[in-house]
Amino acid sequence: MSEKIVQTSKEKQEETSQQISRQWKLSTSLGIMFLVIFMAITVLNTFAPDFMTFKVIGNFTVTYLYSVLLLYIASWSIVLYYVIKVTTLEGASI
Repeated sequence: MSEKIVQTSKEKQEETSQQISRQWKLSTSLGIMFLVIFMAITVLNTFAPDFMTFKVIGNFTVTYLYSVLLLYIASWSIVLYYVIKVTTLEGASI
C-alpha cells in the first residue's frame, strides 16, 4: 500500500515538473517575442528615420502608431494567447 502511495507521489511530482517546464518554455518564448517587437521600434527609428517620421494621418507618425497601436495590440494578444495556452496545458494535466 505504501509503495503505491510513494509511486503515485513520484508520478505527481514528475507531472508537476513537466508542467512547470512547459509553462517556463511558453513564458520565455512569449517574453522574447515581446522584447523583439518592443526593441524593433528602436532599431527602426535608428536605421529608417525617414520612414518612422512619415506622417500617416494628420500629425500621427509611423513611430507613434507603432508604439501606441501595435505594441498595445501585441501585448494584449500575447497575454490572451498565454492564458489560453496555459489553461489548455493545465486542463490536459488534470
